[in-house]
Amino acid sequence: MIHQIILGRVKMEERKVRKTNGYLGLLLTLVFVILAVIVFLNTVMEASHIRPFLTFLRSFFPWGWFLATGFLLLGITLTSGLTIVQPNMGAVVIFFGDYKGTIRENGQRTSFGR
Repeated sequence: MIHQIILGRVKMEERKVRKTNGYLGLLLTLVFVILAVIVFLNTVMEASHIRPFLTFLRSFFPWGWFLATGFLLLGITLTSGLTIVQPNMGAVVIFFGDYKGTIRENGQRTSFGR
């Protein structure tokens, strides 16, 4: 947070936050979740000694659980950055209780902290 203490008052300055088109963020979220499901199903099928339904993929068996969990966590993290800003309004971006910036442009946005 940018602030200065002047005679007991806190002066705060507004910051712009990095953002991108919300549809791109939504698409990336869906891609990571679908990848997590595919890797998870292939790993379960390999562990059960059943032929995986996507045979062109390499064997993920020893590390497939971690890979699927990583993809799912990336999808959930990207979902938390999706924001819809109405006309003549703004959205404040807070990450773990720390002010990161403000979005002023209307529409669907995906925000990234600094």
